[in-house]
Amino acid sequence: MYHNTTLIDLMADELPSLSYQRKISYHTNIREVKALYRLINATIFNDRLAMPKIYVKSRLRDMWGQCQGIGIPYSNTRSRCYIMLAERWYCRQWLIMALAHEMVHQYQWDIESKRRNRQGLPSIMSHGPTFFQWRNKLKKHGIPLKTYNDHDKWFKTQHLFKC
Repeated sequence: MYHNTTLIDLMADELPSLSYQRKISYHTNIREVKALYRLINATIFNDRLAMPKIYVKSRLRDMWGQCQGIGIPYSNTRSRCYIMLAERWYCRQWLIMALAHEMVHQYQWDIESKRRNRQGLPSIMSHGPTFFQWRNKLKKHGIPLKTYNDHDKWFKTQHLFKC
């Protein structure tokens, strides 16, 4: 689906009109999310993440997405978490931002937590230093990394996307 496309290209696409966005008119599906996941994984995480279970939900209240750890991180070949995303978005760029955000949490759980557990430390999935260590790498590809994605602030910060 996104074979010859880069994250920079996708994030630089022209945004739809504000009236289109305010209707939350961009719809995604599991096929698109998995294709974006593979692109972000290859570009940002050097294919170190195993694809988790991914759900696209038509009704998510008070959130755009969520990454949830399952049990104790221990496997090198499969993910120990799932990612759930909303079906409707302002635009594709917003979807990419949210998916990348959740993938950083997956990295914390599946990779960072295994290292921490070996040191006798608890598993981690937070908005702390291990989360923000990805800010600059994501920014190089046009993806801002934030701790929250407020609806109102989206429309105030669209200059990030050259609208």
